Amino acid sequence: MKLAVTGRLRTLRLFGAEPATTADRQQVVWLRGLGTQQRRDAEHAALLAAAQALGRLQQQLPQLLAANLEPLGRSVVELGLAVAKEIVGSALERGLVDPTPIVASVLRDCVHGSGTADLTVRLHPDDLALVLGGLAKDPELRPLLAATQLVADGNLPRGAVRADTAAGRLRYEPQQALLRLADEIRRAAEGGQ
Repeated sequence: MKLAVTGRLRTLRLFGAEPATTADRQQVVWLRGLGTQQRRDAEHAALLAAAQALGRLQQQLPQLLAANLEPLGRSVVELGLAVAKEIVGSALERGLVDPTPIVASVLRDCVHGSGTADLTVRLHPDDLALVLGGLAKDPELRPLLAATQLVADGNLPRGAVRADTAAGRLRYEPQQALLRLADEIRRAAEGGQ
């Protein structure tokens, strides 16, 4: 809105000393009110523009979320797998993973029914005493253990078991099992998106 400014208004002071005449006071009040109204109008226009922008953003939000959550989901899966790998690795290094159940399963599956001692089970040297102690507690495994050689093998990582038989070789490594599990989790995560 444009106002024609008279010479009288140009010399009028809005702040400071009080105007001398009643007419000047009325003009000061009117001009101050006009300024207040213009500020309110500007604030209203700014709020209206912000509300419209938020409305547009709200409409775009599902697409924005979908576009940004997919990479985030992959990152979360990878982070979780990395943490799991570190936890398993730490547990293996500290000897917290007991390979005795794996060796017992190998003994039951490979020796049972065999009349010869053709089974050699290899373990990390730090795991050998733990496994022998665990197997000795199971009376069912004693005859199978007698027909088996348990050998310390420093080339195997902690927690790993390698069984050599005349028919072939079996190998179990917790880290490899974790990697296979991680691959399955990745495939499931990609299929779920």
